[in-house]
Amino acid sequence: AKGKGGREGERVRESRPRMFARKKAEDPPNAGDEGKKDGLTVDEALDRVGLGRGQYFGMTVNLLLAISDSMQLVAVFYLVRALGHDWGTRPDVIAWLDGGLFFGAAVGVLVG
Repeated sequence: AKGKGGREGERVRESRPRMFARKKAEDPPNAGDEGKKDGLTVDEALDRVGLGRGQYFGMTVNLLLAISDSMQLVAVFYLVRALGHDWGTRPDVIAWLDGGLFFGAAVGVLVG
């Protein structure tokens, strides 16, 4: 395929917006940070754009989900104890069930 103004099979590199400009390979890792001529940092972009209703809504939903997950874990902890008392289960079995529940919650946090 012919590129824009190029020869057959030649790929023409389109210009990028300044904020997504890449640093040159020969530049040191922090090159351009002093003069900011190579682009915009993530912090600067967030400062310019700011947070809106959508971001605050997303953070609120995440907070409520974290709270509900913790409440579920606490409720199951007390439910196992109550059922153990009603069923006459020994304390060591209840301890194993509690340990399994907390271990499962920890694995779920890491995996999911």
